[in-house]
Amino acid sequence: MAQQKPPAPSEPILVVDDEPDTRYLLSSVLRHEGFQVETAVDGAEAVRAASAHRPALVLLDWRLPGENGAQVASAIRREHPNARFVVVTADGRAAAKAEQVQTGWYLQKPFQIDELMQTVTAALGAP
Repeated sequence: MAQQKPPAPSEPILVVDDEPDTRYLLSSVLRHEGFQVETAVDGAEAVRAASAHRPALVLLDWRLPGENGAQVASAIRREHPNARFVVVTADGRAAAKAEQVQTGWYLQKPFQIDELMQTVTAALGAP
């Protein structure tokens, strides 16, 4: 029996990553799965995009030009206290960084597409 896709939220998912290939991969997969996706390349753009589009979920690269993921998450939460985040990082300390952002969801680069979708589904389905 085929696994049923969760319904896409009416709010977009915001993908924040300064690496063009990673940003493209994440946004392409999510769009293919039916999600509306906005993207940002740095913290300032992420805060503007979150303000304009009110995302249901933010996939947040940890290492961004000028700011780290905790600083960006804090800025977004000032306007959107219930924002949900998935921390995306390559340095091997994804769980610790997710704690700093006060989220339980993270992706360790490199990740598999199945892992991405499981994490997004869990983060969107959490109360």
